[in-house]
Amino acid sequence: MKTFYLSVIILLAAACTYLLIKANDDKDDGPSALQRIISDSLYSLSIKASVFDTLPHKQDIVFSFSLNFEGKLTLNGWSKIASKGETQFEDNSMLALDVSGNALIALKKETVFNNIILNVDEIEKVKKAITNPKEQCVLFTPDYLPGQNNLMYNISVIEKCDETSQPLHNVAFMNPSPPKQYNFDN
Repeated sequence: MKTFYLSVIILLAAACTYLLIKANDDKDDGPSALQRIISDSLYSLSIKASVFDTLPHKQDIVFSFSLNFEGKLTLNGWSKIASKGETQFEDNSMLALDVSGNALIALKKETVFNNIILNVDEIEKVKKAITNPKEQCVLFTPDYLPGQNNLMYNISVIEKCDETSQPLHNVAFMNPSPPKQYNFDN
């Protein structure tokens, strides 16, 4: 009987030792996922002009931040549903922007991750700038609002959907939510 209890104690000690070693091996001494995101940069985002050109008329699109499979921040957009005085959204996002190009700006620790609104007037400006939907892309370039920690995106149309195309000029911008009014023409 003594041998049985001694065997059980040795087995339990071995199991506890294994679990302690395994728990320490699983610890990642590197930064947490949140720390990696905060220390990362924001990238330009893009979508094919042919997809953007099919966006519904007379509906704002509200974008929310999400992480792609590479752990980079991107945006997904939902259109507002016209209803009787209520703001409602589709269940699934209708627009997913792809990470495009190099990192552009470093995130600040004080960065505010609001929803970002693309209003109807700005959508129409972009649609008017699209001249060749099959070849062109719509590029979303991140920036901070002047003197703020809120993110915004400048929007331009580029000739080719590749990393070498450079935007000629901004045609529109996405405003953080709640909407903030700034005069970007000055």
